[in-house]
Amino acid sequence: MPQNPDCYIDCPQSGYAYYVEPYGPCIKGCNAGAAGTALVALIGSVPPGSRFSGSIEGVDAEVLARFARDIVEHVPRVRRGRLSQLRSSRLRRAISTGWTNVDLVELIDILSEAAESEEPEPFA
Repeated sequence: MPQNPDCYIDCPQSGYAYYVEPYGPCIKGCNAGAAGTALVALIGSVPPGSRFSGSIEGVDAEVLARFARDIVEHVPRVRRGRLSQLRSSRLRRAISTGWTNVDLVELIDILSEAAESEEPEPFA
C-alpha cells in the first residue's frame, strides 16, 4: 500500500510495511506481533504533522490495542476518543488493512474501523 514501490509486505502470512510520505523511511517486517511497536517508534521519530502510508496483514487485534495504549502521548487530547475504542479491542482475530497519505488522526480512525469491522478468524 505505501507509495514507495520498495516498501511492501514481503511475508508469507502476516506482516507490516509503513512509509512516511514523501521520502521515507520505510519500516517493514514479518513479525505481526511487532507491528504496533514499530509503528509507534516510527511516529515518534518524525515531526508532528507527518503523513503516513502503510499496510498490515494478519495483525492480531490485541497488537492494535497495545498500539493505541502506546501512541496516546502523540495524539492531541481532544482527538483521543477513537483511541479508547481501539484500546478496548481485545478480540483475538487477524486484521488486514491499508492506508495512503494520511495524518495520525486519520490513521487511528482507519485502524479503529478495521478492528471493529473485521470478522473474527480462528487461531490455530
